[in-house]
Amino acid sequence: MHALGSGKYPGEAYFKNFAGENGGKTNAFTASEGFFCENKKATCYQLAIMGQQNYEKLLDIFSNLFIDAQFEESGTERQLAAVDSEYDLRKESFAVELVLKEALMTEDHPMQHFGAGNRFSIWEYPREEFGLDPLEVLHQWYRRNYCSPWMKLVLQANLSLPTLQDYAERYFGQIPTRDQTKPDLHKDRHGPHHSLSLEKIIKIIPYGNGPDAMQMYFPLPSYLNNIACDPVRFLEYVLTYEGPGSLSSYLQQHNLGNIQAYQWVHIKLYSIDEDLF
Repeated sequence: MHALGSGKYPGEAYFKNFAGENGGKTNAFTASEGFFCENKKATCYQLAIMGQQNYEKLLDIFSNLFIDAQFEESGTERQLAAVDSEYDLRKESFAVELVLKEALMTEDHPMQHFGAGNRFSIWEYPREEFGLDPLEVLHQWYRRNYCSPWMKLVLQANLSLPTLQDYAERYFGQIPTRDQTKPDLHKDRHGPHHSLSLEKIIKIIPYGNGPDAMQMYFPLPSYLNNIACDPVRFLEYVLTYEGPGSLSSYLQQHNLGNIQAYQWVHIKLYSIDEDLF
């Protein structure tokens, strides 16, 4: 959302339009290790452009979003509407996720709370309950958290390394350090679950007429130090492999259903025959 214009390049769509006019595109996402791993998240901003003619100009525009983002109220409102629309489309799955979090995670851990957000929780509730201005809170959060020591930059282009280093220092070197110490979110904090919060059976009545399913969750330690080899992907492959002698083929041969596994080792078993449940 911070890509809504900067002091040097105002205009909500300036960055995105400039990239598009030069055959490029932009993207942003926030990713975590998964539902049951440690709550470590990172936001990644990506951009690409065709050719080198305006590459330097695009870097200047992009870097200023981290130096002096504007967060105009009109643009923020539109982004909030998009968040609220996404929540409305997925509110049933969010509701199920919240039930699971409340049942399987410890009460004092942040991951146990509502993690999606909508207009009421982000905009209306803080105003009505605490008298806060959400837009000002957003500005404060940006100034507190968007600082260069916490960031990593990757530049890729058909240019010499000295040229790319010069671009990095010239444009991104202006991002403030803000003299902020990066908080240790896990200091003196246990994981989101413990043995007493697991070993439970939770029965949920689904919305609509979807298939009956059984889901199993397995807590895992953080694997950030081994992220390059992606160990959970290996487990996912083993669990979903459908070759001879595999778990998946056994279930299908005996009409017990089919299996899906996700990166946080969340196994979902769909039944072919509802009477089997």
